[in-house]
Amino acid sequence: MKLRRGIRPKNSAINFAIEFTISWLLFILLAYAIHEYSHLLTLKMLGGDGAITEWNLMTPISMPPVEHGAALIALAGGWGVMIVYSILLLIIEEMQERCALLIIAIQQGIYGVGEMMAHMGIGVNMFVVAFLGYVIGIIPVLFLVYKIFGHKRRIVKKISYVYQ
Repeated sequence: MKLRRGIRPKNSAINFAIEFTISWLLFILLAYAIHEYSHLLTLKMLGGDGAITEWNLMTPISMPPVEHGAALIALAGGWGVMIVYSILLLIIEEMQERCALLIIAIQQGIYGVGEMMAHMGIGVNMFVVAFLGYVIGIIPVLFLVYKIFGHKRRIVKKISYVYQ
């Protein structure tokens, strides 16, 4: 048993999964705040006024006199997170954190478009939009994880058999 633990790669898939999950949870909590503040910032830039109220939701006090202002404000929430997390993707070097950021950035970009469509009067189910965003965001990360860890498991087994 001790020999197998010594042979296991230092950055194993289990360590990757644990660090990815912790990163994803922290980034999703941060994304919630960035999302609402992006709505508020866009509202104020377009000439309206609003506030962040209970439960960290942006509530408009006065809407801007811009055509389709509500749609632009709705789009800005998801796209604000997508832009901030895309910049972080360029800065952060840890693969676990980059994977978590990529999933959330893709999901928020899709969610922003869905939120904009809902404010334009197009009937969209926001639960389906959010779920679809996560599915599309997970696909490149699963491919990357397979490329990183797909072959290492077989190598570890071969090495452990040699030393047993």
